[in-house]
Formats: sequence, structure tokens, C-alpha cells
Amino acid sequence: MSSTDFVVSAYAPASSFPGQPRCTEIIGDLVLPIGWVIDSTLGDPGHPGISEAADSSNNQALTSLTSYTYAATSDRTAHVSGRICGSAWWGPGAAFERTYRVFTVAAPVPTPTAFQDYAVSVYAPAGLPWSPSCRMIAANLTTPAGWIVDRSQGDPGHFGVSELTNISNSQANSSLQSYVYAPTSDTVVRIDGRICGSQWWGPGAVFERTYRVFLVPA
Repeated sequence: MSSTDFVVSAYAPASSFPGQPRCTEIIGDLVLPIGWVIDSTLGDPGHPGISEAADSSNNQALTSLTSYTYAATSDRTAHVSGRICGSAWWGPGAAFERTYRVFTVAAPVPTPTAFQDYAVSVYAPAGLPWSPSCRMIAANLTTPAGWIVDRSQGDPGHFGVSELTNISNSQANSSLQSYVYAPTSDTVVRIDGRICGSQWWGPGAVFERTYRVFLVPA
């Protein structure tokens, strides 16, 4: 377990006018160095990652303290705020001084990521008037050696793969059936479907799309 302590101090002087206390805002921030993050598993109850370690405030600060908070505001920053007031008639000022302990752990090393793009092309020629000419789309996109599919990325419902471009003609798009693109293992993404050319002197179906497969080290 490791930690970093920081001290927050503020002072509100006494007022010489009855009923008109002089107040001061408490503001304190700690920013951890790069490579360290706050350990939210430790800390005071309701204050993940941070504890009050010591308090040398005077009684006037303690009794006048309002809007007091201390908390982690991100994985690398902690913030303390509040308000104190000195006495309103020849009494003591408010001297706030507390030490806070921020619990830390080494930041996780990001996993390197990469991607590779693949083009898939299929052609179905025009058919006879009574019989369309159809072709199956059946492509296996294999990851490079040492890499596997990163299923945390990709199009919704298509873990690890995104459809990047579509320059298919309208005949391919309108006749496309049973279309699927998804990983079938850690190292293979499968593209499946079926297209048909027109049935009467019309165009063939030209399917041409590119896919991006997201990768992480195996």
C-alpha cells in the first residue's frame, strides 16, 4: 500500500463588527504524478481513496466549518473544499489545518491495440428471366500472427469488427440476404451473405465492402 499526504490550510480573521463575521473559502487540490492513480478501495467511509490523517484546526474553525467536502474527483486528483468564519466580536479567528492521505496504486499499463482492414468483393451476374444468378458471400478474415480480435470494439452487435466502407452497387445492396459479419474465433472474422443479379437484362450484383478488425496482442 502506498499513499501521499497533503496539507490544506485556511484562515478567517475575527471581525470587529458584531453580527458580521469574516469568512474564508477552503480550497485544496492534489494531483498525482503520471503513472499513479487513486486506490478507491481504501479511504474513509464515503470518501473512496482519501482519509483525514490529522487535524490541527482551532475550535473556531471546527465550529464554523460548513459545506465541507473531501473527495477524489478523478483517478488522479483529490479536492477539499469548505468555508470557515472567524468570530464576529473580538474573538479568535478561524484557523483550519488538516492533513489528508490519498491512497495510491500504480496506474495500469494500457494494452496496446491495433487494427487491420480487409476488402471483400463478390460478383453475381445477371440471370435468366425466370432464374436469377446468385452468389454466396463467404469470407474468412484472419488476424495477423500474434494478434487476436479485440471484442471490446466494433460496430454494435458485431464484436471486434466494423463495416468501414460500402461501394457495392444498388443491385447488390437490394438483393443482399442473410448478411452477417462477426468473429467466429479469436483469430477469424467471418463475412457471410447472399447476393443475386437481376433477372432480365439488368445489372449484375457487385458486392464490395471493407471491414476493420480490431486487434490486441494474443
